[in-house]
Amino acid sequence: MSDIQAHQDTIDSSNVLTHDTEFGVFVNALLADPGFSSAYGKLDMEKLSANFNKFDSSIIDYTAFHRMETRLWAIKLGKGRMRLEDETLLKGKVKGGMEAYQNAFLGIEGCINAFVDAGFDKVLDSHLPRLMEMVAEEDHPFREIWLRHMTVLGFTPAMLAEAHSQMKAARYNVMQLTGVQNFAGVLPILKKSNDAQLEILKFTQEHGLEYLSGRCGPPAWAVTASQVLAYFGISVSSWWIVAAVVAVTALLVGLCATHALPASIQSKCKYLSIKLKFSF
Repeated sequence: MSDIQAHQDTIDSSNVLTHDTEFGVFVNALLADPGFSSAYGKLDMEKLSANFNKFDSSIIDYTAFHRMETRLWAIKLGKGRMRLEDETLLKGKVKGGMEAYQNAFLGIEGCINAFVDAGFDKVLDSHLPRLMEMVAEEDHPFREIWLRHMTVLGFTPAMLAEAHSQMKAARYNVMQLTGVQNFAGVLPILKKSNDAQLEILKFTQEHGLEYLSGRCGPPAWAVTASQVLAYFGISVSSWWIVAAVVAVTALLVGLCATHALPASIQSKCKYLSIKLKFSF
């Protein structure tokens, strides 16, 4: 996407948000929060932007690996086997996928720390559930902004549909989904989830997709297979947290683009727009 097109998309999206009644009600409630202006004013935009950009640039490489992995999953599950050369190729790609994953989630962790350091997590405790509800609503302009950026990052329609399906049951309340009481509590969940995903990748690097054929082999193999498959359930939490961080970043860009902020803190938008690479 050219810079000119990206700028035009930002203008178009901000115009839609400006005239969306539901988004307007949300912004009014956010600005009325006694902790918002202070926390926003303390946000280290350089730290936030650097970490979000790190996530953005790294996750694209991981999603490319994951798309390949998913295609091979489908083949293995459908046929019960796959070509040796395909499995060998997958094993060879794991190292790059693992490095991209680790870098991406270091970026996400850095974004969360930027929010916590500024006290912005306290604001999110109150308002993140409602923000994520807008991500959940079909045809909502904020959902469209979120989807557009996730697509730029390499997430396929199938991957995004699966994410929506998983989060819908809890009305996109990320804190409820991850079992924590406040936004700062997602950090240890993120570490546990990432550790589980890395275990899956390490196993794949050594054994390929053997965990998809758990009916065969000795009892020790069955235990290993169940452990690997259990990691998938744990690792899902990290993607819920990604969804929330992308949504919050989109919100910050949206507040700037719609000129919704008080003049006393609107000035920070100039720095954010220069440093943050966000496809709005």
